[in-house]
Amino acid sequence: MALSLEQAISNIDQLILQLEFQIPRIATELSIGVKSNIQDRIQERGVDSNGKALPPYSEPYAKFRDKNKLQTDHVDLTFSRGGIGMWSKTGVIGVQKGKKFLVTVGGQDQETKNKLGWNSDRYGDVLKPSKLEKNEAIEIFNFRIEKIVKDAFR
Repeated sequence: MALSLEQAISNIDQLILQLEFQIPRIATELSIGVKSNIQDRIQERGVDSNGKALPPYSEPYAKFRDKNKLQTDHVDLTFSRGGIGMWSKTGVIGVQKGKKFLVTVGGQDQETKNKLGWNSDRYGDVLKPSKLEKNEAIEIFNFRIEKIVKDAFR
């Protein structure tokens, strides 16, 4: 059944409102997932966004970690016996700027920001997603947006 011009305009208006509401939520959810994937990649395999192993711990620090029963096979950026360290204070912050929504992954306190800075100096951008991590998030984002658009015209 064809839509009247008025109904089509109303649907488009509703679609715009729905997108303005949903895009920040979707972007934030996906960013939390990407952060989790980055954390898993580093903790489990000790590799950067290009799949390259992070340089090993220094010998004195590796001895310190070993003495404290922390793994030393690869750099995992945990800094604690609990296995999460700085990761527990690394979060996602979304900011609305006009019609744009920006999501940032970073430290939630100064100590964590400092740790992220030091480790980025040593190992490169430790919060950079791999191509696969980024592409997966884009694919899910596009799928969810397409669903909203399709639903608006049902």
